[in-house]
Amino acid sequence: MTDAVLDTIETARLRLSPVGESDQPAEFLEVFNTNEDFIEASEQFTGRRAYELSDAEMYLWQETNRENSRCLAIHLRDTGALVGTVCLLVPHDKEPYPWVGLLLIHGHHQRRGLGTEVVSALEGVLTREHSLRYPSLRTWIWKPTLQ
Repeated sequence: MTDAVLDTIETARLRLSPVGESDQPAEFLEVFNTNEDFIEASEQFTGRRAYELSDAEMYLWQETNRENSRCLAIHLRDTGALVGTVCLLVPHDKEPYPWVGLLLIHGHHQRRGLGTEVVSALEGVLTREHSLRYPSLRTWIWKPTLQ
C-alpha cells in the first residue's frame, strides 16, 4: 500500500515534506526558539524557554525513527523558508486513529492560518488514502494563558 503521508504535500502556500538528511537541525531550532511558551510548557514550567541544537537534533531523530511517525518539515512554497514542523502518528500507539503529535509554526509566521492549512492538508490526505481505516484525525490544542 502506498502512503501519501510520506510524500510531499503542497497547499496554496506551503510544502510539507518528510524530514530527511538535507534538513538542517539549526533551522528547526529557530522554529522551536520562537515558541518560548511552548518550550516552557513542554519542560514542565521549569523556567527553560529556549532549546539548544542538541534538542532539535533529538526531536528530529526521535520523530523520524518512532514507529508510525511521520515527521514533516513545513516550508513556504514561494521562498522555501522553513516555517514549521508537524509530527503525525498514523495510527497513534494508544488508539486506532491518527494524531497530530506536534504542530509548531515559527513565531513570526503565526496567526496567518498556516497551522489550519497544514491540518486541512493532512485531513485531505488521510481522507483520500485511509478514509475507511481512519475516520478521524485527533489533535490536542495548547494555548498559552494570555498575561
